[in-house]
Amino acid sequence: MTVDKIVATLDEASEGVSFDIDLDVLKDHIGFAAHRAILVLMREFVAQTEGVRPVTFNALVLIGANPGITQSQLASALMLDKGTTTHLLIDLEEAGWIERRTLLKDRRWKGVYLSPSGVREAAKLKAAVLQLADRVHSLYTPEEHRQLLELLNRIVQFGEQTRRD
Repeated sequence: MTVDKIVATLDEASEGVSFDIDLDVLKDHIGFAAHRAILVLMREFVAQTEGVRPVTFNALVLIGANPGITQSQLASALMLDKGTTTHLLIDLEEAGWIERRTLLKDRRWKGVYLSPSGVREAAKLKAAVLQLADRVHSLYTPEEHRQLLELLNRIVQFGEQTRRD
């Protein structure tokens, strides 16, 4: 069979074929919709921040807002396990964006702080992320935005409660 005949056969086979996908039970599944939404947001986020991952930004913001935060506090706030948080902090330290210092009130613990370059990076990222946030927020009225956050936070609370039980 020649290449032209194969192509013609494929063209005939695809005529009238619908490329709409039946989502079955997924069309009503909050997790599936949330997964797809987060993928869109992450793609937009990485493009807006020139490759910085959301977890990196989130960590920088939390560290900046909570100087001396411990690794376990950061892990809890980010909902990450200890090992993942350790690797994240190593990456941030290697980038020169954070410093770990022994806490004066309890010398057994190390607090995490933004370095001077971390402060600059966090400020630069906040500006970029605020631009993206404005674009996303424009999809909703202020009331819808408040409701969406409330509903998503309810899922987070459910997960936290389930983890404790």
